Amino acid sequence: MVAVVAAALALAACTQPHIRAQRKALASALPATLEPGKPREGEPRTAKVRVYADADYRAQHVRWRSSFTDQLDYANQLLVPMLGVRLEPEFVEWDRRKPEATLRETLTELAELDDGDDVAWVIGLTSALPLVSATMDELGVAEVLGPHIVLRGFADVEERKAFARAFPDLDQSERDEVHDARR
Repeated sequence: MVAVVAAALALAACTQPHIRAQRKALASALPATLEPGKPREGEPRTAKVRVYADADYRAQHVRWRSSFTDQLDYANQLLVPMLGVRLEPEFVEWDRRKPEATLRETLTELAELDDGDDVAWVIGLTSALPLVSATMDELGVAEVLGPHIVLRGFADVEERKAFARAFPDLDQSERDEVHDARR
C-alpha cells in the first residue's frame, strides 16, 4: 500500500511542471483587468442602448436577454465610477435570418432599420461563427463615431472544446473560469 501511495506521489510530482505550464498558459488567456481611478462623484447619467437580436442569435442563445444584461452590468462596474454613465438596455427581437451575411452588411441593415436618434447606441446581435475566431474583425464591427454596432454571438461550444484540447490536465472549473471571463 505504501508503495502504491509513493508511486502515485512520484507520478504527481512528475506531472506538476506540465500542469504548472498549462495553468500559466491558461492565465495568459485571461482578459486585461480594468480598474477605474478616482470614482466620479454624483449620480450617474443613464445612456439607453437598443439591442436587436436576430433570429439565429436568439436560437443560439436562449437566455440572450439576461446574458446581455449581465455583460452590461459588468461594463457598468467600470463606466459608472470612471465616466459617470450607466448603460440601460432596451431589447428588440429582430426578425432577420441571414447567417451568411458579413458583419458590414448586417451593420448596414441595422442602420437602415433604426437610425438611433433616441439612444446612445443601437447594437445588433447576430449568429456566432461555427468556429473559434482569433481575429477581432470576425467578432464585431461598428461605425466610426456612429451609433451602430454589430456583434457576433460567442462560439461557446467550440471555444470550450478548444480549451479542453489546449488544457487537458486542468480541471473543468479552471477552464470555465477563464472562458467565462473572456466572454
